[in-house]
Parts: sequence; structure tokens; C-alpha cells
Amino acid sequence: MENSTVISNQQKQSPIETLPNEIIYNIFNFLTTFDVVRGFTLLNHRFDTLVQFHVKEIDLTDSWQGNQQYLHRICETIQTLKIDRYHTYLLTSSSDRTNFTAGQRNDKHLLQSMIRKITTTIQCRLFRSVSASIYRFPALQSLHLVNISNWNNIISDMNLANLNLWFDDDIHYFNDEIKIPTTIIRFTANAVLDAHCFHLNLIDLNVYICSFSHLIEIV
Repeated sequence: MENSTVISNQQKQSPIETLPNEIIYNIFNFLTTFDVVRGFTLLNHRFDTLVQFHVKEIDLTDSWQGNQQYLHRICETIQTLKIDRYHTYLLTSSSDRTNFTAGQRNDKHLLQSMIRKITTTIQCRLFRSVSASIYRFPALQSLHLVNISNWNNIISDMNLANLNLWFDDDIHYFNDEIKIPTTIIRFTANAVLDAHCFHLNLIDLNVYICSFSHLIEIV
């Protein structure tokens, strides 16, 4: 009777469940982050743990096809996050999110036109919501923001160590009203920031320098 029970339990297992963790991690390396999350979460506790241990970094600007539900499955263990303004809807609540269709989300030219029409008030609501959502990533240490000019609103209440800003268009200038949080020790931006934006805790700084006097002020 016991032998039949053992055989029955073995038959219920799929072949991949019999593989050691090292082999499964090797399989993960051949898949995109989205494929790993979609294919291996919510199966059982073991695979949920394997996915959370494996996926520490996520790039929402490239090859991510999931929605907020997929993101929620791994948000607690993510240490590095990259996001651009075209995918901020993934981090906003439904009440603050513009109702884009899937096709519109992929049409950057259309999205750029729509973003220009958003008023300052709506933008503030959006980025406050983004900030609150990113804060649900308790292990987040590094944040990469692409083409998000309101970045200071996002990071103000976060406990980051690394921040990277990138802008595809003209060089951006930020005055001394912008303050980099003292928790950040590595800061990179292809933008010009006033010397008063920085603090003494920075150990790695990489920004645009507009003049020799600007360099002297920062140093």
C-alpha cells in the first residue's frame, strides 16, 4: 500500500520538478525575466523561492511583456530596477493610470504626443503614485530612470544606494532646488546638476560638467 502511494506521488511530479536547483537556475539563464516569472511562479513554494532568489534585477524598458500582477510576484526581492517614462503605468494605480491600449503603449511617438498634453497637476499625481509603488520594493538598492525628468519626486522617500539617470534628448539642467538623498553613494546622469545638489557621502559621481568653474564648485 505504501509503495503504491509513493509511486502515485512520483507520477504527479513533472520531470522538471525532479531537477536540482542548479540545473533549474541554468535553465533560467536562457530565458528572459518575464518568461521566468510567467512560467515558474505560482506553481509551488519551491519554484516561487527559486524565482525570487534568481531574479534580483529587472529591466522594464526591454522585453518585459507582463502586467502589474507579474511584477507583484517578484517585487519584494528586486534589488535593481530600470524603468522609462513609457512604462511608468506598470507602477501606478489604476486611478492614476492613463487608459492606454497595448498598441498605444508600444507606439512611442503617440505616447510622446499624449505625454506632452498631460497637465502639471496630473503629472504630479502620476509621479506621487509611482513613488509609492516603487517603495513597495523593500530590497531595492539601485534605480535606473530613463527620460523621467521628475525623478526627484520619485526618489525623495526611498532608501537607495545607487541612482542612474539617462535622457535621450537634449541635455537637462537641474538647479539647486534638487537634492540628492544622502543614502545615495553612487550617482550617474547625462545631465548638468548644480553643485548644491550633491552631498559629501557620494563616493562615485558621474555627471556632465558645463564649465571649469562648475567642476571647481562640485569638487
